[in-house]
Amino acid sequence: MNMHWSAMSFEERYTYLHDCRKHFCATEQIAPDQAHRIIELDGTKILDVSSFYIHLGEQIHGTLGYFGACLDSLSDCFCGGFGLRDPIQIVWHHASHAQTHLSAIYWELQTALRFKNISKEFTTEDMVDLGYLGDGSHSDIQTWTAYYAQFFEQPLESITPHHNSSYFDEICNVLSRYTQLTLT
Repeated sequence: MNMHWSAMSFEERYTYLHDCRKHFCATEQIAPDQAHRIIELDGTKILDVSSFYIHLGEQIHGTLGYFGACLDSLSDCFCGGFGLRDPIQIVWHHASHAQTHLSAIYWELQTALRFKNISKEFTTEDMVDLGYLGDGSHSDIQTWTAYYAQFFEQPLESITPHHNSSYFDEICNVLSRYTQLTLT
């Protein structure tokens, strides 16, 4: 029996999201761009950053659907070739519930998990280029490694995020750029 993504742990949802991306791209499920779509999101299904992208992908393309995994790829998907084109309307029900789970701290938790995963695959120079490290010095690596490690060692409430805005606000900015967004 397959576990629904909403019952998965944070790390399992993160992996599932990237599995959706790989599956979607490998099977070339990219549909012709459709205009005049109304996409309805249920904010009660949003538990963290990964669940937002999983839910959006499913609402657009069905199970294992993909429509971005970060703010940059979300913007890229709206630029064509991923099944939608203007005009698009998104109605986000229970948006306040999603807003709670897309705070600055959850944004940084997602970044911490990406840091944990890519630090195994990329060089220090690559991580500097990707914006995960400042100058790549030994002390810089130690500082950022310790910062991101706390997300897996401490209660989230005890961590002060570096971001001033919430991930919810940033998603709304992107969605508003490409769609008619209604929050309910």
